[in-house]
Amino acid sequence: MLGVFNLDAEAESYLVIDRSPFDEDFSRQDEDELYRCLIEFPRVHYWLFLERGLLLRNKRPCSPRHRQMIPLLLSGKAEKDIASELGLTLGTIHSYVVEIYRNFGVKSRAELSSLWISEI
Repeated sequence: MLGVFNLDAEAESYLVIDRSPFDEDFSRQDEDELYRCLIEFPRVHYWLFLERGLLLRNKRPCSPRHRQMIPLLLSGKAEKDIASELGLTLGTIHSYVVEIYRNFGVKSRAELSSLWISEI
């Protein structure tokens, strides 16, 4: 049985489950379980592809503002402190943070930090 998970337009991940010729055929329940694994564990596929250099870390080049914000995020500063430092509203800073996370395919500062830590 073969399951395919599309990571993006240029990359896909496969999950292959094989049985010996003497085992029973795959049931509908087996197929449902494979589908559940593909849907519930996409981050595993994504990180494996990143780890092997098969995906770019960011989906598009960072804007100058994003490049300015990333070190501030990685330093652990709160969004309100970043907003004060840059003279921007908290809402603007938050929208930049969301854009950066989306661009790098992460959901938290910890995941964003791990992209740099894994390179060291």
